[in-house]
Amino acid sequence: MDVGNSSYLSAAAFLQAKPLSLHLHHLTQHLYDQIRHNSDQLKITVDQLKQILKSELAKFDVSPIVDQLDVDSAEDSNQSTTNTSADSITLSELSELFLKSRINRGFEAKTIKDYQDSNKLLLEAFGEIPIDSLKHQHGRDYIDILRQLPSNRTKKYPGKSIKELVQMKNADLISQRTITKHVERVSALFNWAIKQGYTNQNVFRGKLESIRKTIVVEKHFTKQELDLVLGDA
Repeated sequence: MDVGNSSYLSAAAFLQAKPLSLHLHHLTQHLYDQIRHNSDQLKITVDQLKQILKSELAKFDVSPIVDQLDVDSAEDSNQSTTNTSADSITLSELSELFLKSRINRGFEAKTIKDYQDSNKLLLEAFGEIPIDSLKHQHGRDYIDILRQLPSNRTKKYPGKSIKELVQMKNADLISQRTITKHVERVSALFNWAIKQGYTNQNVFRGKLESIRKTIVVEKHFTKQELDLVLGDA
């Protein structure tokens, strides 16, 4: 049983306990009064008393309480969803606000265009979704998409979707440097969003791991060095 169901059952049991205990109290009091005032005529054993109480428990209807609990739970869930949707802005809205901020700060036109390209690619990848719905898996998926993306996609393959592009075979892919630039720009976008209070996490930060490069050092021997190594051979 998960925590949510456990909490639900605990709440239901709590709501049922009070009316049930009152019902049993009144019933027990009624039986006690009957036995006390009619002790000569009314003979009842302890087992019979238990059976009477057990029968009353079986007849006690708690469904209205549970139904009300279901209604309250649904209302709370709907309210939570409504609040999340109302407070969260979409990817395109965030992009527009960010670009406006860059323009107001006097960024160069080329830099603005680079941010526009990266933001557009992000929108093509995930669509128009609330930024608070983004999870860390989105960050990992974004890296995978970039690594399978053909270079110069808008010029070479106009009209093709991201899904179609990443499924292409034998296409020249974008360079590691271009991948890094896209990730840096998107990460800058969400760092800005955090500072502005639009979200509380950057799911793209740290997802692109650096690639280790093997440095090859070429050594050119002089004639004297070759003679020293090879001798008279």
